[in-house]
Amino acid sequence: MIDINGKKFARNSAELVSTLFQSSGTACGTYKRGKNGTKLFRANGELFAYIVHNPKQGYFAVSAGMREGRAFYMHGMTAEADRLLGFDVVPYSRQSDVIRAVFNH
Repeated sequence: MIDINGKKFARNSAELVSTLFQSSGTACGTYKRGKNGTKLFRANGELFAYIVHNPKQGYFAVSAGMREGRAFYMHGMTAEADRLLGFDVVPYSRQSDVIRAVFNH
């Protein structure tokens, strides 16, 4: 389980379902970690964001989606993705610190 600004993401759908009855709250979706970043999916399995977390590229988030069976990544975040990650209440200057704290433990 990862927690970004109080928004929890489960490792897989089984872990997501198990959060439905936890007093700590239900996860917002799932994640899939890769070499240079992490894909974030809504609870229905739809890709909506990609978190880049490596020293070479930096620490930032972009909106993402699927097009013709392939993932595509935007150059920034949509307002909806910002809200889903809780970045709508975090100043842009602090977002890289949040990402670093979550993924570099």
